[in-house]
Amino acid sequence: MVKSLSNDIKWRIIYHQLDGFSAKRTAHRLYVSVATVYNVRKLYDRWGCVSHPFKGIRGRRRTFNSDDLNVCIILLFIKIILKLLLI
Repeated sequence: MVKSLSNDIKWRIIYHQLDGFSAKRTAHRLYVSVATVYNVRKLYDRWGCVSHPFKGIRGRRRTFNSDDLNVCIILLFIKIILKLLLI
């Protein structure tokens, strides 16, 4: 499996591009491919950051267990009681 680039390298790509270097020159200086420079620049232009903000976290989603649900119910009751007292 291919390792992903660190955010530091991605930001360096952006800084070189914003300083006016070409994609080929940036790729040569940072030892990455020209396609990588274009992809990082495309992400930056679209989202304003170098990592995809909506890319999901891997793994199973955490579900509530009974203890978590009890805490939520208690907090909800406290909120309702405080609203009734302040009215």
